[in-house]
Amino acid sequence: DLREAAAANRVARIVYRSLSREETTERDIEPWNVFTTLGNWYVMAHCRHVDDTRTFRVDRIKEMSLLDETFDPPDELPEPGVGYTPSDDDVNALIELGPRAKWVLEYPVEIVEESDSSTTVRFSSVDAELPARLLLRLGGSARLLEGPEVRARLAELGSELLVRYR
Repeated sequence: DLREAAAANRVARIVYRSLSREETTERDIEPWNVFTTLGNWYVMAHCRHVDDTRTFRVDRIKEMSLLDETFDPPDELPEPGVGYTPSDDDVNALIELGPRAKWVLEYPVEIVEESDSSTTVRFSSVDAELPARLLLRLGGSARLLEGPEVRARLAELGSELLVRYR
């Protein structure tokens, strides 16, 4: 359906679950490209919700409907791809990954050190939320080595979880 929408320049309404914010939003998008890379399908589009270009992972789209509206794509489409370009303002975390957490290497991370038993990565993010939630998910399979903002947010999230279970 997304490929058809892109080919016909039709606006799509999606319900999308964001990884970085762990929130679900409804968005109207103007899909330009549907492509696969790193074992996942993506759609690059103009997102009207933020009035900017965004790349959405297709498996995080919970619902989709095609609207009767069409759009004019830009004369030059950006090259399809995914990635994150770190900036000087980013929060950085140094994380040691055990063997069961190697799937984190699919994220845009910098590998700092590798051995048979672990991989140390530098994880950059616009805020501490994503790496803190990732560390919670990983449990004992990963360890935060550096990153005071991430450590603080991780402690807050841990406290919030404890309150829920008491």
